[in-house]
Amino acid sequence: EVRMKLEAEEPKVEWISERSIQAERELQAKGKQLKHIPDGILILPGSDTESEGEEIDIEVQISKPSSQKVAEVMGGYWTSGSTNPLRYYVNKQSGGVVRAVYRKMVQERRAMRPRIEIINLDE
Repeated sequence: EVRMKLEAEEPKVEWISERSIQAERELQAKGKQLKHIPDGILILPGSDTESEGEEIDIEVQISKPSSQKVAEVMGGYWTSGSTNPLRYYVNKQSGGVVRAVYRKMVQERRAMRPRIEIINLDE
């Protein structure tokens, strides 16, 4: 549903699915433990024909997650495996934990993604 909404808002976006990401990482990391795999990667179109689009990791959380898991997803490269910005889609069950972890990480100045957006699914 998130992917369909994003594609409806901006028809030129590209979407890389979690399965595609996982398959690619498994080929690259035979025998290594894989870091967190996002639910998808959104590729926004570049501003002109020469520039590549921005890649944004998408995480959709509809059940109450552990604080540790949220911190892993929001963290910098060494915990999340990604340096992409992050869009974290949440609902009533997950939003409180996700927002609390975000505030704590900002307060503690812990390593995080370059940009994190927390978006309410109920809106």
